[in-house]
Amino acid sequence: MKSLHKHNSENGSVLGIIMIYFIVISLTSLAFFKLTGDTRIKVVNINHKYQNQYAVESAINLALWRINSIADTAGNFNYDSVYSSFHDSTMTLSVMTDRWGFHYNVSIVLDYDHAFNNMFYTTTMIDTSDPSINIFSSNNEFQLADSLPALDTTYYLANAVSIYNDGAIFNDTLTPGIHYIRGGDTELKNNSYLEGTLVVLGVLKVVGTNVHLKAGRDSSGAFLPALIVVDSVTTTDITNITVEGAIICYGHFALKNGTITGPFIGNDLEVQNSLTIDDGGSDQYYTYYPGLSSIDSSNTDLIINQGTWTQY
Repeated sequence: MKSLHKHNSENGSVLGIIMIYFIVISLTSLAFFKLTGDTRIKVVNINHKYQNQYAVESAINLALWRINSIADTAGNFNYDSVYSSFHDSTMTLSVMTDRWGFHYNVSIVLDYDHAFNNMFYTTTMIDTSDPSINIFSSNNEFQLADSLPALDTTYYLANAVSIYNDGAIFNDTLTPGIHYIRGGDTELKNNSYLEGTLVVLGVLKVVGTNVHLKAGRDSSGAFLPALIVVDSVTTTDITNITVEGAIICYGHFALKNGTITGPFIGNDLEVQNSLTIDDGGSDQYYTYYPGLSSIDSSNTDLIINQGTWTQY
């Protein structure tokens, strides 16, 4: 007699496994499609944000052109949901948009273009690619000028803390303020330091190391130039001079070694060994100073005042 063996069917188990795989694949696909959709939305949002930024910054350039080419009121306009408004009483230009639900607003203060808006403002071309000139700045503007702003010596003479008639020799820390030298030869020796303005109507010779001039403020708190020289400036091989603040030189400026913040206003600049120009954190020096000929606002363009760009 043949024995009977019972065989359990595996059809139900296979079907269960298939269903589990189907559910897993379905959930994975849903998660993938959701992730893909979220990524696509993020990409679109980022693209919209960049488009808003580009539109606003383009409108700022257009507003400046309209203000300078047409009239102040031409700075008020809108296109493609980008709005520009210029308030001439505060010299403030505001441009904004909120397209696609993303708000982008920029406010800047405008000012009349002038010599001190430029790192270099000289009547003779300066080769800024010269390897002896090291520029650490995102705004190394150079302006070739027909002439330099005229100096009103009476302002600095009237506000001087010390007046020298025929040259001077410095080798220590000076009293803060304006030091006015009527003529002759003036020497800055080792460890000369002044927080104020050194005004030299004659020749300035820097013959020492560790020489430091730092711009001081006037009675209203505004900065004055750090150095004004009517004649020429020369330095020696051991010179190491640092100037924080504006430099104005109406004669030849010959420098062996030094570090300045700018701006440099002069006829020319000769760098023989090394000059480092670093205007980081020095926006306060790029302003128009008292004691100089006035700006002709009727014939001067408005530009963005450095350090006033505010985004919110």
